[in-house]
Amino acid sequence: ATRKTINRGSQLMDENMCLPAKMVLADILELIERGIQIILEWDNCGECRQKTYCLVHQSTLRQLGIKAEILVVQPGNMAKWLLKFAPRLSKRKQRKIARNLLRTLWASDLKLFKKQMNPPEDRPRIGICGEIYTVLEPAANLGLIARIEEQGAFVHNALPISQFMFEDLLNGKKRVTWAARFAYLEMFPEIRKWCVKRMKRPDVDHRLFRQAEMATEKYFPEHTLGGHGKQSITWAIYYALAGYDGVVHILPFPCMPEATVTVLLDEVSKDYGIPINHLVFDQQFGEQNLITRAEALVNLLRFRKDGLEKILATRCPGYWLGLDVGSTSTKVVLLDGA
Repeated sequence: ATRKTINRGSQLMDENMCLPAKMVLADILELIERGIQIILEWDNCGECRQKTYCLVHQSTLRQLGIKAEILVVQPGNMAKWLLKFAPRLSKRKQRKIARNLLRTLWASDLKLFKKQMNPPEDRPRIGICGEIYTVLEPAANLGLIARIEEQGAFVHNALPISQFMFEDLLNGKKRVTWAARFAYLEMFPEIRKWCVKRMKRPDVDHRLFRQAEMATEKYFPEHTLGGHGKQSITWAIYYALAGYDGVVHILPFPCMPEATVTVLLDEVSKDYGIPINHLVFDQQFGEQNLITRAEALVNLLRFRKDGLEKILATRCPGYWLGLDVGSTSTKVVLLDGA
């Protein structure tokens, strides 16, 4: 996806629809232009209105006079959509496709988990949480994670795609249901490793995460919210308990679940003493704005982590000129870095 993708989707959908809905519509149109007539659109978001995006996107295609079909894909209907998507394939081949898809997805995320397993002590450590599409799609967040890493910080992503796909397995629920699905797909090693022994992320301290889940009930008890809103509270608490230096909460405009918990996350920030930055992305968000904010975020966390004395002791040879041009005045500072 690119900025062009964002603009295209934004022109065809109501401005009050969230950024992921617009970007996915543009992706669908690009696929159709390449000659693809059957589109698979994922649905596994519970109460989030993402559940209806396939209907909204199909309606948009009809209004544009485009004949193409959108199939809704869920973990529980793999056989159904595979049969419709590739009716000439044997059931054996259909199962193989689904089996390879699930295994490839987990293998890919395992690489990320291993990268995130040992956060360094000498760099600012930042946890990323929020709406999963905007967290994962660089075009949606303007490459935020890479920009933060370029500033020298360590980044932990709370929401890789497996957190979306295998959510019930990762939280220990519906393991019997998943075992039945895996049995149909002939994924017998996974039944033993993921259902009997429990699927776990190696980059998470599960004792602390369970503690964070229980603490979340103080801020949002007995309710479900849709999307990953409530999980954002849990992850923010987890990052505080795990000793992270800050949290970046990412949400697309106008995502109701994530917007709802923003105030609660501010309370978490005060209670646990961890800075939480909210970044709301839409088609208007500027790249230079993000670069400035990423740099300022990492510098402030480094200052907070290292302390004033160490920062002032840092030397960088040369002369450094700072220029601040305001609406009524201009200020200049010249520093000797020796």
